[in-house]
Amino acid sequence: MLQFFRKSESNTNNTRSLENLKESLAETGIDVITTPVTIRHLLQRLQKGGDFISLFFRSYESVPTIIVDCVAERLLIATPPDWPAAARPGVQVKAVFHDDKRLWNHFKTKLLAVGDDTLVLEFPSAINRMQRRNHFRVLAPAGSRTNFYHGDLLHQDIMIRDISAGGMLVSVERKLPLEIGVEVSKINLMLASFENKKLLGRLLIGRGRIVRISFTDRGRYCYSFAFSATGVEKSELLIYVRRLELEYLRYSLAR
Repeated sequence: MLQFFRKSESNTNNTRSLENLKESLAETGIDVITTPVTIRHLLQRLQKGGDFISLFFRSYESVPTIIVDCVAERLLIATPPDWPAAARPGVQVKAVFHDDKRLWNHFKTKLLAVGDDTLVLEFPSAINRMQRRNHFRVLAPAGSRTNFYHGDLLHQDIMIRDISAGGMLVSVERKLPLEIGVEVSKINLMLASFENKKLLGRLLIGRGRIVRISFTDRGRYCYSFAFSATGVEKSELLIYVRRLELEYLRYSLAR
């Protein structure tokens, strides 16, 4: 789930925290749009194109509906025919749509008024876009781990932070005896699920290499791997990553 930093007393700290958040999310395939002009342009394009948007409230998911207008910092959306009575002004609702590049976008906002034909929503302060790259990266669910060999040395129970069909980012408390460019082998991926936190299964990648090493402000060492995966290995990874993308969307909307 997307989590925003708590408001700081310092505007400088606020700006730095927001930029750190956006950079971190971008690394895992999520782009946070916070500029009002850009948000308005995106929603107006959706409105003019007559493209569908879906609304969520608790366990309710609306049938596809459309944006009627964006006026005076308000977002007007056609009321779905099955809009629940419990979704009254003041509650938080969530919206999901595809943009013109067929990328998933979603945002949270407050319901201001309910009419027979139109819902009035507060103009969103941020829109989260799930990026599409050659190798889409997603946050790894809690419990995802990896074992791998560097030469004859086995590294075990390493936490996976994000993963794609092309590589992964892992995090450890102590520095590993690895350098950029070194090759690793027998990469055993133990992959979990967002929805039930249980292990989905294991994938074995024959070879890979270290492409980046960093140290976080939380005192952890991070290692970026590029997989040398082909054929079945790459196909299985891609299936898992696409499944995680959809799970992440449902998981974030349910929170």
